[in-house]
Amino acid sequence: MKCFPVLLLAVFGFSLVSCSSGNQAENTNPPEPSGLPGETLAKMHCGSCHQYVEPWMLDKKTWETRTLPEMGLRLGVGDVFSKNVLQVQQGTENLVYENVYPLRPKIHEEDYQKIVEFYLKNAPESPLPQAARKPLKEELPGFSFTPFLRSEGYQNNTTALGFDRQSGAVLAGSPRGEIKRFVWKNGEVVTDSIMEPGVFSVIRKWKNDWYFLDLGQLGPHEKSLGKLIRYNDKTGSAYVLEKLHKPADFAFADINQDGTEDIIVCNFGFETGSLAWYDGKTRKEQVIKNMPGARNMVIKDMDNDGKDDIVVLYAQGLEGISIFYNKGKGRFKEEAVLTFSPVYGSSWFELADFNHDGLPDILYANGDNADYSFTLKNYHGVRIFENKGKNTFMQAWFYPLYGATKAMAADFDGDGDLDIAAIAYYRKDAREGFTYLENNGAYDFSPATFKEVESGQWMTLELGDVNGDGRPDILLGAHDLARKNKATHLPSEVAVLINKN
Repeated sequence: MKCFPVLLLAVFGFSLVSCSSGNQAENTNPPEPSGLPGETLAKMHCGSCHQYVEPWMLDKKTWETRTLPEMGLRLGVGDVFSKNVLQVQQGTENLVYENVYPLRPKIHEEDYQKIVEFYLKNAPESPLPQAARKPLKEELPGFSFTPFLRSEGYQNNTTALGFDRQSGAVLAGSPRGEIKRFVWKNGEVVTDSIMEPGVFSVIRKWKNDWYFLDLGQLGPHEKSLGKLIRYNDKTGSAYVLEKLHKPADFAFADINQDGTEDIIVCNFGFETGSLAWYDGKTRKEQVIKNMPGARNMVIKDMDNDGKDDIVVLYAQGLEGISIFYNKGKGRFKEEAVLTFSPVYGSSWFELADFNHDGLPDILYANGDNADYSFTLKNYHGVRIFENKGKNTFMQAWFYPLYGATKAMAADFDGDGDLDIAAIAYYRKDAREGFTYLENNGAYDFSPATFKEVESGQWMTLELGDVNGDGRPDILLGAHDLARKNKATHLPSEVAVLINKN
């Protein structure tokens, strides 16, 4: 099972989430057999800390070789110190102490075997197929594919893209090299480098400065190596925040109403993490929720009380979207508005008004597969949840897409409604690495892609008017792990789809 998405094992790394806490010395009496059937036990033990996962959601091999063994370790069945992934982690002993991996069994071996037998008996032999959908057109009229940066070897490593509305500059971050800046001038691209390498998850222009969110280290770990860095061409770079726990997103807002902007950070983490805000004056950390998996967020006044609320996507075992209503002076009240299965692979969300009723709807992508359930999933894709009022959301549309990583809405063709640009990192078919969904009205979308789509394994997606013609262009960054050039087209690391609609 799992607990998150894209973004990707290479960037974040993922895990199940523990529903346990407390000292390992507690409850020393060994558990007794319950006599209950496997389905009941599965709902009791699995459904007690996250949404219950039905057997059909994963194929038999995935249950047997990946998901159930991991679940056993979290129930105290097996030797956590023999687990390969923990051998490469720092702080394994601390995870055991915090009861993520208990030293004593929480379930009798007989009951655990009943759970295993229940899932293996009822799981399909192969992953269930996705629902039928409109054919994918392999041409994209109205857009022109323009590479900004070609691959220099075996790997394309772009992990973050940023766009500056004032200058039209595109920034791309890669662990392989410094941050590169691309500016479109008279039909040509001018390139320079502005900062040292880092494992960047977000690049964002705020007011007059660039901000870079650095994960600190690729892959799963429990070390607080993340940083928020401010950059200006005149003054250079400076650390704004340090010792962040694999930060996945950040934002500025006056959380405590003292007249100074504070900083909110999604400390995605691994087995541990948090959603926290940092005082704009003192930089003191205030934890809003102590739980890993905060993937990305939107700052918006969701209850119209004049204070900034925080809408957050969680992408670990407790996958879902929550609104943290701002009660003033740094206090929040959480409302979970959507909950998803821990194998969903939540990757991204944003707010957009698709039906023009003045209420923010939710555009959501799920397709992360870097976890304990790496397999094709028929429920991967892009969804719209319509706001029915009072922040009650119901699914209005679903487009099946294996490995859906990110989806962004804009009126690309200028007809007054919102179209969608989506990428899929763990795609089944390379042609589905990028999908443009043209809005025909009434939640009817037509899918298309561009002919050079196979020139990159697209991991990052941003929007911006690169050539200054007033139309939103589509920025793409590739992250191809140990991938030789087998593509039909020359490999691209950073590219743009120039909008000519």
